[in-house]
Amino acid sequence: MRISARLESAGNLQSTAVPTQLNNHVLVRRSYFYTLPTRLLKSIANEVGRDRFDVKLLALDFALSEHVGDHAYSVGVFSGHALNYHLLGDPKAVVIPDEIANRFGWSHAAANETAQMLSNRLDALRIPGRGYVGWLMANREFLDAHDDLFRRNRDDILRHGIPKPVIAKLVFGKTREGVAGRSNSEPFIFEFRDFCHRWRLQTFAGPYLPMPLEPQIPDLLSKPEGLAAAKGITTNSIPDIFPVSGRSELQSAVDDAVHSAEKPSHLAGWYAIIDSSNNAKNQIHRYGRLFQFQHFVRVLYSRHAKALNRKKTHVLDALGNFFEISKDSVKADWKHLDDRVGKDWNLRADPLA
Repeated sequence: MRISARLESAGNLQSTAVPTQLNNHVLVRRSYFYTLPTRLLKSIANEVGRDRFDVKLLALDFALSEHVGDHAYSVGVFSGHALNYHLLGDPKAVVIPDEIANRFGWSHAAANETAQMLSNRLDALRIPGRGYVGWLMANREFLDAHDDLFRRNRDDILRHGIPKPVIAKLVFGKTREGVAGRSNSEPFIFEFRDFCHRWRLQTFAGPYLPMPLEPQIPDLLSKPEGLAAAKGITTNSIPDIFPVSGRSELQSAVDDAVHSAEKPSHLAGWYAIIDSSNNAKNQIHRYGRLFQFQHFVRVLYSRHAKALNRKKTHVLDALGNFFEISKDSVKADWKHLDDRVGKDWNLRADPLA
């Protein structure tokens, strides 16, 4: 079964159009508008007190939250359409429709078994990928470089959007092939390529939403052009930001091959977390939650900072209920970001504003 990252796509925008009355709002039109899960938004409003919020702005938040959905695939809107991103929410379990099962001659049990296998493999990609993005978003060096990249290219991004997911040729080579909407003389493409290369990314769905490189199993991009694929051989591609677990000799050999090369110092903290000798792999899950946590908090404060002033305790209560963790855990997450990014991380300015 082939499980590979979405290296090439029609872009990050769903075809689902945003209703005109919502899209015409000054905060939505021609900007990245990230939504909040409806359940979290309701909890925040109830904990803090709805009377503290700007009525029209809160109504806009609720309307777009309901339009976008549960954040399993869409996380906001841009240029009048839903914005896709696959690491912020948890997708529903894979279900194989009866017509597909019948086409392959699978029994009901076989279809369920295949669906479970696909769900497990997608989880195996999403969990470390989300953890890595969480580590990046708690890394001040990355955030400062990110903001600089987006500020310098603000006009291009708002006019055209961010380039499509960067295929392997673009990340590691010197071609712009596969990037739509850009002229061959535009240095903007190379800036994104170099940034993505340094931080092991494909591209971004939007500001502060990095899309990390993911394993390609099999790797469909490595076959030399003009040569037929060798029979009985499969080539796989595993980025060095992904852990390789297992105790067999083959898995140990793969781990050595992926992680034995000289490692860039700016990623040393992440490499230590995924090192096969590190038994504290729960850090990957924790950074995954930190990614979700900091994203929703930053979005919340970007629009409702005045209403939330001196209401941090109520915000922590709502976040604890949403993530189903203790208030002490929420406080620890907030403090971790204070220590790593700075006291006002939740008020970080939008680099495209």
